Amino acid sequence: MGLGVVQLFTTFYKAGYTWIFWGVVLFFIGMRHPVIIDRSPVSRGRQWLGLVALILLILSFTPTPIRTSGL
Repeated sequence: MGLGVVQLFTTFYKAGYTWIFWGVVLFFIGMRHPVIIDRSPVSRGRQWLGLVALILLILSFTPTPIRTSGL
């Protein structure tokens, strides 16, 4: 939400309203997280799946951000 407010006052591209809207929605809906009762250790297959997901994240990361043309 803070970045949405900053974007409203600092850039010509006014998409900050969208960030503020989703921040308010998440504040009221997303604050409740269920308690995790399962205390069993993570299986080997899930550990490999997590490693594959981490590798995919690293490979798909772009060091240069996407820029808009200012339309």
